[in-house]
Parts: sequence; C-alpha cells; structure tokens
Amino acid sequence: MVKNMTTFTEPTYSPGAVATITDAPPEHLRDWRRRDLLNLIGTAEENGRWKYSLRDVVAIWIGLRLSQHGRAMPLATAFNYGAGLAETVINRFLARKVGIPTTGKRYAVTLADGDTKDGKTYGITTLRVADLAELAGRDFDMLTVLDCERLAATIPPQIAGFLLVAAENEYEAMGLHRWTEGLDD
Repeated sequence: MVKNMTTFTEPTYSPGAVATITDAPPEHLRDWRRRDLLNLIGTAEENGRWKYSLRDVVAIWIGLRLSQHGRAMPLATAFNYGAGLAETVINRFLARKVGIPTTGKRYAVTLADGDTKDGKTYGITTLRVADLAELAGRDFDMLTVLDCERLAATIPPQIAGFLLVAAENEYEAMGLHRWTEGLDD
C-alpha cells in the first residue's frame, strides 16, 4: 500500500531533518554513506546532496534499533533489513493507529539452511511469515526473527507524528474518508 503513496516515498527530508527525527547526526549519515551502509536508503540529487523520504527515515530508525548502534547487529545488515521492512512497519503502524487494513506478514525471518559443501555451509533463506509455526518442519541451523508488529508499536513519537500527517495527506487514496467527514459543516 505505501509503495504508491508519494507522501511516504518522495525524497523531501534533508540529512539535517533526518538527524532531528532519528537522532542520527548528519556526520553519521555521511560516514555511513561513505562506507556503503545506506545503499538502499536515500536519493542522490543532481548536485550530489542526498534527500530522504519518510520511508527512508523509518528504514534508518529500524536499522539503528536493530543494530543498537552497531552492538547487536552489523550496521550494514541492520540498514538492509530497515530498507526491506520499512513499508511493512509503516503499514502495521497505520493499521494500529488509524485502522488501515494490515498488509504484509508480521515476521521477517532469515534462516541459515544451506547445504554443506567442502566442509562449509552455504545458503540463507529470507521469508515473511504471519506466524512462527509456519517454520515447523523446516531444517535450519540458525534463525533470525524480526517482528514488524513490535517495531510498529515502538515507533518513536517524532516519527509517528510524521507518519500520521502523511496518512492524513493521503487519506483519499488510503480509504480514510471518515477522517474528514463532517469537517466542512
């Protein structure tokens, strides 16, 4: 649902604005970009400056939360997960706050489930599942579970405010006519 919503995907936020919203200083954004950690996040303008969408802001927040600033998960991995989960987390947040039907499955899981060749194990599978019971019967050595519902429930107030304003701006396309019913009376 969010993919087609310009308010969520239009690159309008400067690195300074992102810093204010996510507590990630602009110098960190520059450093992460230089180290190729934000490959899937942000849009380069013709003048070489970067702009970020609200979806990108959520992706950065998710990446910081998952990595615990580099202590729990490598930043590159965390930002890649953030970029991949941002839309699902936004949708789940909006479902919680304004009753938009939930899209996407609750859990994103990564399984180390490869074949052993020459004494080394190869192969990782990433899945989206609604219930962890869906993993029953699968063979894997390691499992990483990311809970999109929990992430949506813990979005900080400063980001939540921007998401709610964006939803209001897209109310017709999102089927939220009831938000404005009676306001013209």
